[in-house]
Amino acid sequence: MEKGKALQEIRIAVCDDVPEMSNIMCGMIRDIMEKKDIIYTMHEFNSGKELLEQVNNIDIVFLDIEMPEMDGIEIGVEIGRLRPDCKIVIASAKENRMKECFRVKALRFLSKPYIEGEVKEAIETYLDESQLGIQTIEVFKDRKSYWIRQRDIMYIATFDNGVEVMAGNALYRKKVSIKELEKNLDTRILYKIHKSYIVNLYYVDSYTDTEVIMKNKIKVPLARRIKKEFELAYMEFDVKYR
Repeated sequence: MEKGKALQEIRIAVCDDVPEMSNIMCGMIRDIMEKKDIIYTMHEFNSGKELLEQVNNIDIVFLDIEMPEMDGIEIGVEIGRLRPDCKIVIASAKENRMKECFRVKALRFLSKPYIEGEVKEAIETYLDESQLGIQTIEVFKDRKSYWIRQRDIMYIATFDNGVEVMAGNALYRKKVSIKELEKNLDTRILYKIHKSYIVNLYYVDSYTDTEVIMKNKIKVPLARRIKKEFELAYMEFDVKYR
């Protein structure tokens, strides 16, 4: 991956079978995005079928619940199957349907008629999540230099006079102390659990009193003195970003 920190173009979709409502939502989103000076594209759909045909090209969708043929919850479930990384914001005039949003792991629930402040909060939540760990660091493997995103790092461990960095299925190295490297890491996802280890909270599967088990079943030592701090950080991450 190339060195850089900037967000890529954000692809936004609005799906509502009532064109007037879709136009209102799109107008609000455009105003918010342009004030933030963020590159984006906007897509409007009036049916779930049309949206699902293009879902691979969408990063976040504002989805109405009450629609003919397939309602928003059914569409959301299908989006989760086809494109798990696509974030969903559910909109409805019926607040009693809010509980159904859990089925699609909705980022936010918006009431109708739309309130610009709620739309702005949904966008800001998405932007906050999308920037997690996008910063890159330079690492080395077989004497070649690579730039990897911090969110793709599974764990970091001290090694000789530097560190080992596990990312994907590859092991990289870097001549820097773990303490020095930590200064440039996104601590919302990369957490130091031991004087010699930093783990990515995305990849934590479980933990005990003495170790953290990663999703690839590798076990990393957990210092007893910071176990409570780690638990709090992990719970906060789980609530805000999972």
